[in-house]
Amino acid sequence: MIRNPRTKTQVLSNRIPELDMLRGITIVLMIITSYHGNVTQSFSSLIQTFGCGLSIADLVVPTFFWMIGLSLSLSISSRLAKGATRYQLLNHVLVRSILLYIVGLALDASTCLDKPDRFSCLFEPRLLGIFQRIALSYLCAAPVVIFTGWRGQFGMLMASCLGYQLYINGADFQSCDPTYRRTLVTIIPGMSLILAGSLTGFFVRSLCNVRGSQVLTILGTMLTFGSLALNLFIPFYFQQLNLTACLVSAGVATLLFAALKMTASRWLGNSWAALLVAVGQNPLTLYIVSALLYLSSHAIGVHQSSDDWISIWHYGWSIGTSLLGQPQLASLLMSIILLTASAGIAWVLSRHGIVIKI
Repeated sequence: MIRNPRTKTQVLSNRIPELDMLRGITIVLMIITSYHGNVTQSFSSLIQTFGCGLSIADLVVPTFFWMIGLSLSLSISSRLAKGATRYQLLNHVLVRSILLYIVGLALDASTCLDKPDRFSCLFEPRLLGIFQRIALSYLCAAPVVIFTGWRGQFGMLMASCLGYQLYINGADFQSCDPTYRRTLVTIIPGMSLILAGSLTGFFVRSLCNVRGSQVLTILGTMLTFGSLALNLFIPFYFQQLNLTACLVSAGVATLLFAALKMTASRWLGNSWAALLVAVGQNPLTLYIVSALLYLSSHAIGVHQSSDDWISIWHYGWSIGTSLLGQPQLASLLMSIILLTASAGIAWVLSRHGIVIKI
């Protein structure tokens, strides 16, 4: 944890506000697409597709992988310039991976709360939940970033992307099989996206803001349109993060980052932008707080009758449905209320110059 109550500008002077803002946008979407008022009564675009297709929810986690890579590249470059050794960086990566994996185990358990068999669900194996796979992908990609240059990273990226696609083609998968398989192999596309973000870091470090933004815009456009063309032959398959899913995710993330860099001078003084930057400085804290609030709102309930109990969360959703007249809007409203409460904590941390790192 970094804390300096004297001035927040000193603490944040070595940060990239565009990256913090993109991280803030991503974590906001991650909360909205993870914690629905009622998952069976939510807008389809906010729910991850099962099988073929593409929704907003599909891009959230891959974008998070990409940002890990960009942050890793910039952080390693900065720490090496300050005299840190590569093996010190590797030890730091190992500690962070372990902490993130432990956090993932705890967060994954909260997804049981919306299920009828919630108590038996808590005891199911969850060694490869999404945050656990983020930790393992980070652990696999970081040594490549630490010990190789752009050629080594690009070579590993191509090998991992193509090798994983060949694995999917040869595996026992139906076309866009909706079955969600948590296997160790699924950390490979996560590693690929981290390496893609890391390679973007070379452009960010070596080019000036204007030229760098233009190059990133061209690169992001090529990746996005290339993935759309390839989708005709290899459909988007976000359940397993296949080649086209990784390409479009990296392309969209690159375009968003480039757009933020080009418009930074316009939005940095706005309050909404400052809030997103604050959220982006403590993304995991925001997500953990959201999970805890979600947990408590399901653990506490009200009695509708002598033998009928309903959690506060679903009670709020039912009230929202009656007021708004549409269950999907009520579901989104509950997500926004949860997000607002969590973002308030992130804002307080930012105002006091506190950045919690895991």
